[in-house]
Amino acid sequence: MAYETGNPPHLAGDQPVAAPRTWKYKSTHLQAVVGASDHISNGEDIGMVVGDTVFHIGSTTYVLTSHSVTAVASTYASLTSGLVISSAS
Repeated sequence: MAYETGNPPHLAGDQPVAAPRTWKYKSTHLQAVVGASDHISNGEDIGMVVGDTVFHIGSTTYVLTSHSVTAVASTYASLTSGLVISSAS
């Protein structure tokens, strides 16, 4: 499934600009898709930086995974493959 720029990750609360930030992202995508190097195509536009954390919630699987931002450019944000924090099973 393709990334929808109309459903981007959102900052989790009010956070200082100078510190690594935490993002939340809810989608139907699986952990492996979210962790693909080219899945998020507008990371730079929304303000992601290397070292930020992205919590992904599967909207159909209810699996919570944690990813770290490892690279950001004008057309992509690379995330780690992710760690499962909680699952529905």
